[in-house]
Amino acid sequence: PKTPKPLYPEKISLIMNQDSATDASSARNFDTVSMGSIDSTTSIIQRKFSIELTIKLLFVSDQKYFGEHFKIDWAQGKKRIDTKVAKVNPDTQIAKFVDKFSMKTNLHWDEENNAYRPKPSSLQVFWLEKELVDGRSQLTGKKTQIGFTSFSLSDYINRSVSAEKLYLEQNPDFYIEISVKSKSADQARLQQTIPTVST
Repeated sequence: PKTPKPLYPEKISLIMNQDSATDASSARNFDTVSMGSIDSTTSIIQRKFSIELTIKLLFVSDQKYFGEHFKIDWAQGKKRIDTKVAKVNPDTQIAKFVDKFSMKTNLHWDEENNAYRPKPSSLQVFWLEKELVDGRSQLTGKKTQIGFTSFSLSDYINRSVSAEKLYLEQNPDFYIEISVKSKSADQARLQQTIPTVST
């Protein structure tokens, strides 16, 4: 009689996805986990990290925006969180933010390629419109997107960046300066909370 062939059940792994966003006095936080199924032929390991992103400043070289007000949105998946409003100083050409955000996110380690898969994020810059009210300039609440810059969170794993310039992709008159720190979730649990940052 023929010997039956052994059965090898297909390896299927589902990555559960849950996003949540909260604001804290010291930092703004939101969790992001991507969703998908893993190919049975590829060995993928899911790892959780804590990432601290600081939006330090916006540099503007276009003089028509000197003295204008801006804010920056960090978009990650369907979640979005924004900075406070900052005004461009004509002398320095800088709008100073120093807004700190904390994120817990799952990244996917691809053993075959020995690298983390990309985790796209973007920073979007908005100019805030003004109008004269009783002879005084006031913000109207309307905003216009000036441009954006894209980056991947996985590029900052296992390294700290104290200052990096990200130029807007369609408007090189602007760049955003950021700093990034990352640590595994196990390491993050051993650390104290982020010190209070004045905003």
